[in-house]
Amino acid sequence: MAVLMSVGLAGVAGRADAQMSAGEHKTMIGWADTWFLLLEQLEYSARGPERPASLEARSWYGGANSRVWLRAEGEQSTAGPDRAGEGEAQLLYGRLVAPYWDAVIGLRGDRRWGDGNSGRMLLAIGLFGLSPYRFEVEPTLFVGTKGELSARMNAVFPLLITQRLILEPRMELDGALKAVPSFGVRKGLSGYNVGFRLRYEFKREFAPYVGIVRTRGADPIGSSPGLRSSAENRLVVGLRMWR
Repeated sequence: MAVLMSVGLAGVAGRADAQMSAGEHKTMIGWADTWFLLLEQLEYSARGPERPASLEARSWYGGANSRVWLRAEGEQSTAGPDRAGEGEAQLLYGRLVAPYWDAVIGLRGDRRWGDGNSGRMLLAIGLFGLSPYRFEVEPTLFVGTKGELSARMNAVFPLLITQRLILEPRMELDGALKAVPSFGVRKGLSGYNVGFRLRYEFKREFAPYVGIVRTRGADPIGSSPGLRSSAENRLVVGLRMWR
């Protein structure tokens, strides 16, 4: 997201800009439709019996005022008998509603596989933006076909150690109003992913990284809603790319 905002808002900063109306902002930064692809995380952890590999990517097409977003993330075990995994994709329409803020609405599809398989569709409504111009935040609300309500908060705070060496604290929190056993979702705080990644940008578009992550995901498929999956610490290595 840092790359997205820097590409879209280069030269548009400062307190005076923050006081502009949304209409003035749109006029100032209007540009022709284009597309962007960001592979935020492509990483692997050798710790633990499952040795998971994970992916997080996003792409958009559009201009300053409106865009179509495609977001995808997933995790796959590379060891163990079941080779279990889970994935998620979101197709969203976004509209600029204020300087540095896009409102989005669309669909999210989930899939789990391994020791059992399941899938579902949800409505997604959220915001993408900077608050206050440094923290990248993405609050999103999800509504399932049976009325199940859940929410997610993503937050990132890139810290430039040098022009190429960047430390990135990152947090993802998932919560739900009721349990969804087929997806291992617990009522309340259903999962989290908190960590630090240190990357070196050989080019702005190409940056390997290492990190430390503490994560707790969904309960195993078929488990009772009250079962607490244990949190684990991971040492990860990965790659970040964009074009």
